[in-house]
Amino acid sequence: MSFLHDMSADEWNDYFAQEARRYRERKAAGTSAPPDWPESRPITSRLPAVKVFEPELLPTSLGNHIFDISDRQQSPADFAAVACLCGLAAIVGNDVRIKPKSSDDWEVVANLWGANIGRPSAMKSPAMRAALAPVYAIQEVARDNWDAARKEAEIDAALNELGAKDAAKEAAKAIKTGDRDRARQILAAHIHGDGADQPCPRWVVNDASVEKLGELLNQNRHGLLLIRDELAGFLSKLQGEDNQSERAFYLEAFNGDGAFTYDRIGRGTVHIERATVSIIGGIQPSRIAPLVRGTMTGAADDGLLQRFQLAVWPDDPRDWAWVDRAPNASARLAYEAVFEEIKVFAPNLDAPHVIGFESHAQEMFRAWMIELQDEARSGKLPA
Repeated sequence: MSFLHDMSADEWNDYFAQEARRYRERKAAGTSAPPDWPESRPITSRLPAVKVFEPELLPTSLGNHIFDISDRQQSPADFAAVACLCGLAAIVGNDVRIKPKSSDDWEVVANLWGANIGRPSAMKSPAMRAALAPVYAIQEVARDNWDAARKEAEIDAALNELGAKDAAKEAAKAIKTGDRDRARQILAAHIHGDGADQPCPRWVVNDASVEKLGELLNQNRHGLLLIRDELAGFLSKLQGEDNQSERAFYLEAFNGDGAFTYDRIGRGTVHIERATVSIIGGIQPSRIAPLVRGTMTGAADDGLLQRFQLAVWPDDPRDWAWVDRAPNASARLAYEAVFEEIKVFAPNLDAPHVIGFESHAQEMFRAWMIELQDEARSGKLPA
């Protein structure tokens, strides 16, 4: 009965239905011999093999450190690479826009959402943290500088308060003599802005309500990176009926070039001029599978899951070895330098930089875009 092994699902259903009918007939006739079932076989997965992440996919300034992380942690390079690219996208933020066409005014923010899909203990989180270390370092330095400036501002404010008393006396004397302009000059010399009111610069958030995230985005107009060790909780929350407004916000924040306004009784009206949020996190296959099914069936097909354009599910390495060595120092320094250089290149400007392709790259993009759109319209892809 080896021919049964090659039957389709519909043929299997027909076969079992026929055997069950024959069994009922034999039982009614008093001969209840068991059906002639085929020999059972173990169920095996038929998932295709995933192509190995090639070093050529990254410039050497990034790739050397990414593969060093992969080797030391014995994890697929995909995990660190995706986290790296999402981190770079967050540093660039919306201060730099890409012009995909040479003449059109179409602009795109280089915003990225990434999902590292893998079984538990696949080293998703350690790889992500190692790759995002420069982003955390940039934020920490900015926080230290902000804290130092805040303390200096508090000292200046205290000194100004002491000097203001004497200034008030001098201004009062000037008023008595009829010299009002002199009084204004004396008081103006002791009025200074409060530097302590400047918000602390941020690049990273982990768990924030949409309302708070909106405030942080107005304080950090370049955009923010949402980092979640477990994406499942975040995505499941957005599935709920009570959180559809949050889902709408993240759909808008993916584009990165638009504004968003929400109205709340407690917080009033908050207008976000630049709603830009990058996302990176890890998730297990069993947790993302129901979300994918919902997208395929149309139950939750609003494009949220499709926005994770850097979703990877690499195969586990076949060979595992205990690796205990120091990181490659030169590779890490070159890696960190890329983040620092991009941070300098992409300041928080009122008018973002807009860059286009050189002629050869423009032709490559044109060919890719045509191929992509032809496939999308072929009817061969899921709706």
